[in-house]
Amino acid sequence: MLNLWSMWGNAGVTWRWNGGNPIVLVENANYINGNDGLTLGHFAFLKESAVTDADTYHHELAHVDQHDILGEAYLPLHILAQAYSFARTGHYAKANPLEHGPP
Repeated sequence: MLNLWSMWGNAGVTWRWNGGNPIVLVENANYINGNDGLTLGHFAFLKESAVTDADTYHHELAHVDQHDILGEAYLPLHILAQAYSFARTGHYAKANPLEHGPP
């Protein structure tokens, strides 16, 4: 039988608050490829190497705020922004405004 929890490894799961909204923070999420963090809605996943990095943590919280503002449109818009950035620069984030915010 497939153990779906095995992918969590030694990950620690905690609740945090972003303003008045709960965030599920998964620390030591080392199954993320290529990034120090990944956020889906109110779930933020951080690699072990990024758990103590305040910049990465706040970057992922910014994605939670984007999700709250854009609602259901957030994920499709982020995917489109990644595709645009990749087509323009060869990298998903370099020209993606959802990764850098306003100038």
